[in-house]
Amino acid sequence: MKLVERIANSVMYVLMIISVILAALTMFGPSENPGAEMATPVYLGSIINWTVGMLVGAILLVLIFGLIQIISNPGSAIKTLIMLVVTAVVIGVCWSMSDGTPLHLIGYEGSDNVPFRLQIADTGIYLFYIMFGLSIVSIVATEVYQMFK
Repeated sequence: MKLVERIANSVMYVLMIISVILAALTMFGPSENPGAEMATPVYLGSIINWTVGMLVGAILLVLIFGLIQIISNPGSAIKTLIMLVVTAVVIGVCWSMSDGTPLHLIGYEGSDNVPFRLQIADTGIYLFYIMFGLSIVSIVATEVYQMFK
């Protein structure tokens, strides 16, 4: 187990160092039009690609290790299925609360002001509010529980 822990820590530090270097290059590195008021960093595309890659990698790891956990401990599959159903219900409620009415934006001629994209954006905002509220409640509940324990 020590070997796995050392490998995981090493990988974490390497990924963190790469992230810090890319962030520093984006913040303090060269710009495409240096004289302009809003200059675009040269490494902006690299850090966006890195972030998307890290997100996709994290999602894949969660799915893979979740499947391994379910296969190795089938009793935990019930809890996982319950959490998936609860998550699907919450997303469904957020979707039903969201509004897809196109916005009247003066001067906007883009193609993103369509009901489906607006409904996805509203769903994401409602999910954020719910998750933020649940995290605050869980922090307070944990602290209260620790006081009385």
